[in-house]
Amino acid sequence: MSSIESAMSEAPPAVAMGPSYRPALTQVPEPARTLLEKWSGIAPESIAKHVNDLRDRAYKVYPYASIGLFTFLDLDLPLCPDYPEVLQRVKNGQLFLDLGCCFAQEVRLLISDGAPPQNVYGADLSATFIDMGYELFLDKLKLGARFITDDIFSPESILAAEFTNRLHIVHASNFFHLWNWDRQVEAAKLVVKLLAPEPGSMIIGSQVGSKRARALELPVSKDPLFIQSLKTFRLLWEQVGRETGVKFEVTVEEHRFSEQDAYAWPEELEAFRMIFVVRRT
Repeated sequence: MSSIESAMSEAPPAVAMGPSYRPALTQVPEPARTLLEKWSGIAPESIAKHVNDLRDRAYKVYPYASIGLFTFLDLDLPLCPDYPEVLQRVKNGQLFLDLGCCFAQEVRLLISDGAPPQNVYGADLSATFIDMGYELFLDKLKLGARFITDDIFSPESILAAEFTNRLHIVHASNFFHLWNWDRQVEAAKLVVKLLAPEPGSMIIGSQVGSKRARALELPVSKDPLFIQSLKTFRLLWEQVGRETGVKFEVTVEEHRFSEQDAYAWPEELEAFRMIFVVRRT
C-alpha cells in the first residue's frame, strides 16, 4: 500500500457541516479594516455596515463558507512566511496571479503594499464576485490590476491559453479544498502548468486543514470535499510532482482560526487554518 493509500485508509468518517452563515459583524478584523479605511477611503464608522451589506448580497449569489463566515476578511498574505520575498519579486517585474480571487482582497493588499498593478492578476469563476470586489473596495478607477473570469478545468481555459509557463507566483486560498482528492490533484497539476519552468516559482495560500484528513459534507455540494492534514497535503504534492516531473519544496503550517473562522466548523473536524508555500526546486 502506498503512503497516499495508507493515509486515505486511515481517514475517519466524513463529517457534515451546517449552513455556513453568521450574523453581521460589528468589527472588521485587521488588516482588512485598515485596507478599507486607507485604500478605499471608507469612514471608520461606516466600514462594518458597508461590509455586511455587500456580504449579504454576495451570499445570495453563492453560499461559500468564506462569504457566509466573513473569512474573506482574514487576509492570508501577511501570514505567508515568504510574503516579503513575494512582494519584492512582484515589484521587480515577476507576475502574480490570485486564483479563485473572489473579491480580490489579497490583490488590493499586494498593490497597496507597493506591487505594480500591471504585474498583478486575479481570476475567478464568477464575474459577479469580481465586480463586487470593486464595490467592496470602491476602486474601479484606480486599481489597475487585470481580472479574468475563467474555469481552470475548461479545455478552453483563458488562463491556460495566456499564462502557461509565465507565472512566478500563484496565490490560491480556499481553492484546493473545494474538491475530493483526485480533483485536487487535477487542479494542482493545472496550476503547475501556469508556473514559469524555473526554480523559485511558487504556489502560496491558505485553506481549511484537519488534524486527521477526512471528507467534509456541505449542504451546497453534492460531493464531499477532502480536507487535508499537514501530512496528506505534502503527499498530494508528492503525487503531483511524480505525475508532472517537477520537484517541489513544500512548507505547510498550522495556524489558529480567527474568531469568525472558528464559528461554524464541526468540532469533530479538528479544523485549523493551513498556510502553505509550494516552491519549485
